Amino acid sequence: MPLGDLDDLIAECRTEEAREYIAEAVACYRAGAYRACTVVYDLLAKIRELALSGDGEAQAITGAIAALQPQVANRNVTAIKRILEIEHGILETANEKFGFFDGHHLIELSRLRNDRQRCAHPTYQGSEQPYAPTAELARTHLVHAVRFVLALPPVQGRAATAHVIAQVTSAYFPTEVAAAKAQLRAVGLDRPKDVLVKDVFDQLVLGFFEGSGNTAALKAQRRVLSAIDAALEMFPGVTEPRLRHHLNRIIGRLHDSDKRLYLAFVRTIAVSWDLLDQVYRDQLAQIVLAAPDTRAYQLLPHALALPGLQDAA
Repeated sequence: MPLGDLDDLIAECRTEEAREYIAEAVACYRAGAYRACTVVYDLLAKIRELALSGDGEAQAITGAIAALQPQVANRNVTAIKRILEIEHGILETANEKFGFFDGHHLIELSRLRNDRQRCAHPTYQGSEQPYAPTAELARTHLVHAVRFVLALPPVQGRAATAHVIAQVTSAYFPTEVAAAKAQLRAVGLDRPKDVLVKDVFDQLVLGFFEGSGNTAALKAQRRVLSAIDAALEMFPGVTEPRLRHHLNRIIGRLHDSDKRLYLAFVRTIAVSWDLLDQVYRDQLAQIVLAAPDTRAYQLLPHALALPGLQDAA
């Protein structure tokens, strides 16, 4: 990253506190103080946000810290040791309990933590010189701290998927694609990890066809189609392969009464027909041809709107 882009890196931070913190680190970097600009990232703030939203795991962690803080203020050695253990293990906690990181993100952040410890607690390497990170390493740590932590909201794992799905199931979720895109960004899909997009998209598609349990409210809902269409426009590289996978497998296990959902889906989601294997296009034509009168009135409007099924219709 060129030096001029470091100002853009500051702007990427999600909170004012984080922006001030990274601005100080960038100033240290430009002054050549590379040990000073190796930043410490505050994941506890994200866990506190989750606790305020009602997450039980987050509340347990923040409660434990709150109980320790008065003892730390009184210089209780046991409490100090325990709170340092929590700080040292915060990466693993954030990953295991909340799914904040992708695997390679965790590796890079672990390196950042280790280098920070070497800077904060100088050790000598034979030549009796303290550890001094290179400019390139310091810059890399700055970028990773922002891109993997400070620029992201606290819900980037399992809780994020549940949060987005809950918003889509709301009767107030928009049915227009442009509005749906804005809503999805607002509830966690602004700068998401690919794994979050995949999890949300899979639940939306499968929920539309086979909704049950936590996804029962997704079945056959027009707002779910708008969310799927929005996700396809926002993240085509991630979602189109997932859609191809689902469309070419799910038709075989749908009950006859749900075949109309399949046709409605293919008609509404523009890219769907192109993602279907020919064998399933032919199968759709047979479904239309074989439909009894009691079901044909549901299928024909969709089939007539699809060039590949007009002859069958």
